Amino acid sequence: MNVTAKLIICISFLVMMGCVERPLQELEQVDLHEHFRGVNLSQAPRTTNWGDLPDFFEDRPLGSKSFYNHPKVVIIHDGFPGEILYRPDKELFVIQRDPFNSSTLTYFGPFKGDPLKVMKLNNPEIIK
Repeated sequence: MNVTAKLIICISFLVMMGCVERPLQELEQVDLHEHFRGVNLSQAPRTTNWGDLPDFFEDRPLGSKSFYNHPKVVIIHDGFPGEILYRPDKELFVIQRDPFNSSTLTYFGPFKGDPLKVMKLNNPEIIK
């Protein structure tokens, strides 16, 4: 039995026992052309390049192409594959959302507003 099959069996067991809220199929089948929790991703700008989002990522040291979260970014998790990066001082946010086990990170946005108000979040975990 290969590793993928073992992983699917383990996750299926966790779903059956109620330890995991969503089945693996939902995590694997992320439609990037969808309305996601009140935000239309199909019409949103998207990038996989951190340098395209200077409000959210800083190049440190300058010119190094080593990117870090901007110090004013608040990260929000809500149980979906990905995260929300929010700049409260600018009232802007981006959504990082990709299929399960993706090798790249895709960022949608930026969107205006407070994601806690704009999006339909179930149980947000805020990391400052």
